[in-house]
Amino acid sequence: MAERRRGFNQLYYLKINGDIYQVNLQGGGASTSTKVYSSADLGLASSVEGMAIGPDGRLYRSDGINTDQIVRVEADGHATVVANGITELNGLTIDSDGNLFVSENLGLAGSDQPVPGRIVKIQPDGAQQVIAEVASPTSLAVDRDGVVYVVDGFTRVLKISPGAPAEVIAGDPQLDPVGLAVSPSGNLYISDSKNGTVWKRDSAGRLQQLVRSGLVPNPTYLAVNQREEVYVCQTGLDVLPMGLVGLQQALQVPVLIIDKTASIHRLGVRGDPAVLSTQDVAVAPSGDLYLNDGSGIRVVRAPVPAVAVESRALWRLELLLGAALVGLGLALSGSGLVLYLSRS
Repeated sequence: MAERRRGFNQLYYLKINGDIYQVNLQGGGASTSTKVYSSADLGLASSVEGMAIGPDGRLYRSDGINTDQIVRVEADGHATVVANGITELNGLTIDSDGNLFVSENLGLAGSDQPVPGRIVKIQPDGAQQVIAEVASPTSLAVDRDGVVYVVDGFTRVLKISPGAPAEVIAGDPQLDPVGLAVSPSGNLYISDSKNGTVWKRDSAGRLQQLVRSGLVPNPTYLAVNQREEVYVCQTGLDVLPMGLVGLQQALQVPVLIIDKTASIHRLGVRGDPAVLSTQDVAVAPSGDLYLNDGSGIRVVRAPVPAVAVESRALWRLELLLGAALVGLGLALSGSGLVLYLSRS
């Protein structure tokens, strides 16, 4: 707890459990404390490791409590378990027939010996089939012909066609793949952390950069809508404390939008501490955008708002200010982390 300074009578601090309190400092040493933000508001006890939107618009996601399960979110909001026994889920996608595909990175399960991961197909009736073994599978995408694409070890992209061996179609040293998405027309999009860009691979197998290198810094997972607009998550705000009270209204969600003309925009959603660390995106047939921040999933209804990407200079400045405030908080904190002082 920081001591009171002349001219200031409010103190905000972040507790270790993620709750934020406002303390009103009164004369004579008295004070009152009010919780202004609760970590429970984000559902932090129920993390989400993967999500996909079915052809009928219903959401499929990992169950945050039972991490070996995948559930389908019904129209009334309740969840129906559609798969059990999933180990180390690293990717989730769904085809036009309602078949789910998951990547299991079994090397993360704690074995002393190298264990290859696998790609599992889950049919609508719940039947499961291993369709391929992959060393370290992560992001997945599937096209209209049932061809599955998977990122292996963030170094290469594999193409898995029914009844055929896996084929390397992209990777190091040309690019370092992170996320994959397939458009309704069959184009494959690949986010590239090495070059800070997104690549497009058309149905003929031609691979080209969608935008110039460096224009999409720190890209992670991505999604594409019916109009071939690509949504790309970024890691640029991961260092920002969740729910930073004084700055959240000025900050934008770290998702870029690349349209068909290769113009870049930023998702026009501001000030929600629940989505400052967006990890994944998915697009419904309706155009609604789903944001996964790891603790839960939020929806941005169509038409999805976009703003000029030039405004990122503002949030870079805000990040620097936020880092300075965190440093100050670390120096002054006792039972919690001081965020800022507001002048009365």
